[in-house]
Amino acid sequence: MNKIRAMLEEIKKLDDVRREAEGGAPEQAMTLYPPAAPDAVTRFLDRGWSHPLPPSFGDFLAASDGVTKFPGQLDFVSTDGSRQEPIRSVVQKKIEQDKIDFRALFKTADNAVIAKWESDPKKFYVGNHPVVAVTKRGGLLFYDTRTRNSKGEMELCWRSATKATIEKRYDNIEKYLETALQEAREKGGVK
Repeated sequence: MNKIRAMLEEIKKLDDVRREAEGGAPEQAMTLYPPAAPDAVTRFLDRGWSHPLPPSFGDFLAASDGVTKFPGQLDFVSTDGSRQEPIRSVVQKKIEQDKIDFRALFKTADNAVIAKWESDPKKFYVGNHPVVAVTKRGGLLFYDTRTRNSKGEMELCWRSATKATIEKRYDNIEKYLETALQEAREKGGVK
C-alpha cells in the first residue's frame, strides 16, 4: 500500500513538472485522492464495481481512492459514488458500441457470439470485464476475467480508444504503475 502511494506521488510530481513545462493549465493536473477507508474498500470489493475485482485493486484504493487525469487523462474508479458516474458512462458507451459492432459482423450479439469472439485472448467484450479506468475518448484499463486465479487476481489490460484489441497486459495494478512510473521518468528526463 505504501509502495503504491509512493509510486502515485512520484508519477504526479513528474507529470506536474512535464505539464508545467508544456504550459498546461492547472485544471489539467493529475489528482490523487486520500486513501479510501478500509470499510469502503471492503464494501467496494465485495459488491464489485461491475464484476468482482481482485484484492490487489483494494491495495490501490487503500493508497488513493481513485485518481483523475492520470498521465494520458486516465480516470480511475473510486469508492466515492460521485466520481463513478463519468467512468460508468464511458463503459456503457463502449458496451453499446461492442453490441453494434457484433451485430454488424455477426448479425447478432448473443452469448455464443461473444464467447467465440473472446476465445481469442487479444479480443474481449467490454461487458464481461471490470473496467477500472477510462479516458474520455474511450481508452480502457480493465481486468481480464478469463485470467482469474484461485486468489481472485487477474491480469490488468490496456486498450486505447483507437484499437479493438488488448494492446498491453500487466500482472497486476502494481506492475502497471511501475511501468507508468518508468514512462513518466523517461518523459521527464529522469533515469
